[in-house]
Amino acid sequence: MKYTATIGRERFEIEIATREDGVLVVEIDGVTRPLRIDAQSPDTFHVTEETAAWDAHVRRQSGTQERVYLGNHAVAVDLLDERQLRSQRATQAGAEPGHQTIASPMPGKVVNLLKALGDRVKAGEGVIVVEAMKMENELKAAVDGVVVELLVQVGDTVDSDAPLVHIAPPDTGD
Repeated sequence: MKYTATIGRERFEIEIATREDGVLVVEIDGVTRPLRIDAQSPDTFHVTEETAAWDAHVRRQSGTQERVYLGNHAVAVDLLDERQLRSQRATQAGAEPGHQTIASPMPGKVVNLLKALGDRVKAGEGVIVVEAMKMENELKAAVDGVVVELLVQVGDTVDSDAPLVHIAPPDTGD
């Protein structure tokens, strides 16, 4: 499984695979590290790497934001899997300054409109929910603005990259 982790202003590409012996092979920006990770609970793990071991506690903050505790250190991590990263890219694709067209990251079905025509939105707010492969994907605004066009309705089936919602700056409305 591939992930993108952002810690502060640094971004890391992570790929995780499991060997037959149960050891996870974690590659971070091209550097491979074999780790044994034993779950103590759904959010607490014991991690062993060759000559070192530590306990990690993960607490979901909101959305993709996690807070990871390693001993006395806490780190805020924004962790996106491949599906979430595609969704984020589709949400941000083609936006001119102050404008945004939210597109579907994959084929699916519109299950909820979180904003209506004329509603104001803030960057990071959910606008529409698309279900794909039995998972709901909340697509968020990348800009502050106003919903000026809804191109779909709840129940519509959409293709990958299909435009769903247009957002424009709040002062122009277009």
